Amino acid sequence: MELDQLRTLIAVVDLGSYSAAGRQLGASRVTLRARLDTLEQELGAPLLISSNQGSTPTATGRWLLERARRVVEEVDELARAARELHGEVRGELRLMIPVGMPPDLVSGFANLMRTQYPELTLCVVFGDSLEAAAAHDPDFIFHLGPPWTGGLYRTTLVARAPLQLLGARAYLERRGRPDSLEAIGEHPLLAWDMPGSDPLSLPLANGEALAIAPWFISKDAHLLRAMVARGEGLALLPQSDATRGVPGEDLEAVLPEQIGAQFELRALIPESRAGSARCRAVSEVMRWIRDAQPHLQDQGEGP
Repeated sequence: MELDQLRTLIAVVDLGSYSAAGRQLGASRVTLRARLDTLEQELGAPLLISSNQGSTPTATGRWLLERARRVVEEVDELARAARELHGEVRGELRLMIPVGMPPDLVSGFANLMRTQYPELTLCVVFGDSLEAAAAHDPDFIFHLGPPWTGGLYRTTLVARAPLQLLGARAYLERRGRPDSLEAIGEHPLLAWDMPGSDPLSLPLANGEALAIAPWFISKDAHLLRAMVARGEGLALLPQSDATRGVPGEDLEAVLPEQIGAQFELRALIPESRAGSARCRAVSEVMRWIRDAQPHLQDQGEGP
């Protein structure tokens, strides 16, 4: 039993003839007749009686017709709901990102959203605080550093990478590679003012921190990365395949066994909007990203 057979039965009975039903369904009389012949053979009982007054259902036909109407209505409602859901994933998705977020991560997320939801437009604003979120009213937030608390957002850990003190290989060959924490002070230092961090200190592997006096401080990690690549000093920056982005850069970690921490990127959806079609779409993409990274599965975070 197929759906087009049930639609044919309903149309022939409601319109009174195969010709009228054919015009409504966009099929020939022969096609409709063949559909019902096949259905009658499957059921082992006649469904319609044809006369000069048109086609009327038999007792079996009336029984099937009543149930066929319900089935077709439910299928049509399911299709309508699916179309509406797809239609809602359009318009503008306001995305808030911090200054200095690795561009490959942003572009990768944007391409995934565009592939899955081509009618959606992403509008990017910049900010890295609860105050900025209140001012911009975003649908979705990328956040660096410790998670926000208070239950206002659904949070997913998206990426983790090591933070390392980096220098250009040519610079280190020219100036010499520091061989101790004390020797770090002999080099010009740049500092990333990442949310939740202190730009005036370097995190150490033993859990302590080394006070520093950087000559340049910025929230833009990629500006700092470009400066380090040009040999203007050392800086603590994320170092992974996803965070590289300066063409031709050749950076080397300095004292990686003693200096370093973890860089964490989170995705946040306002709890008040978590049920919207656009945010459900974002949650699905975030879930796909997270599932592709098994090392993040034990963190206890997720929408």
